[in-house]
Amino acid sequence: MSLLDDSDRDASWRRLLRADTRVADREARRDVVQRVLARVNPQDPIGSLRAIVAAGVQGSDDLPVPGLRSRLVAQPSLFKYCERRMLRLEDGSAFLLSRTQRNGYHVDLYIYDLYLRLKSQYSPQLPLTNLKLVDQTDTYAHSQIQVRVPALGLTLTVEKHRATMQLRIQQTVADSGLAAQLTSWTTDDSGILCRNLPPADAELAILDVFGVLRLTETGRNDGVIKALS
Repeated sequence: MSLLDDSDRDASWRRLLRADTRVADREARRDVVQRVLARVNPQDPIGSLRAIVAAGVQGSDDLPVPGLRSRLVAQPSLFKYCERRMLRLEDGSAFLLSRTQRNGYHVDLYIYDLYLRLKSQYSPQLPLTNLKLVDQTDTYAHSQIQVRVPALGLTLTVEKHRATMQLRIQQTVADSGLAAQLTSWTTDDSGILCRNLPPADAELAILDVFGVLRLTETGRNDGVIKALS
């Protein structure tokens, strides 16, 4: 799927506006362009386009995958990953492509959107964490967000599997107290804390974990101070 780039003859605005006869829904696509242009004031095209973006996505945003248009409008940085303005709709998700195929660097749209929001909004509040995005070149490998908390020997990993975000917490030394506080999480046979949930709920779940970790670290520091007093 192309997000349109005039440097590519086969994925350009020119081809869209001329109604590519190879595309079955070409008239529907042209109608979208017509409705956008109808909202543009020729005397102030830039201001008009900014107003359209500020208004956000109108109507349902469930197809081709839930939240695709809303995320692209709200987070323009997603486009920067796509050097050729290409994405792939596959496995119930959307993949941002650095070039044109998934055998090059690519990242799951939902994972990258979550990573950017965590990085821009919450990282300054979390000095004990190391936030990392793991994009992929293997077609079938899963994009990841990794959050490491060295002081607590803990790593939080986020992956998207089809329509579900999978969160996992690994600890170098198991902490039963942490598991007791994260009541919505389960523990697998390896002692890893796990939680599966919709993409829209992942951010809040991660922030809940960070809140618990801050309390845990504060408690440990208070214990050290008391021991030294």
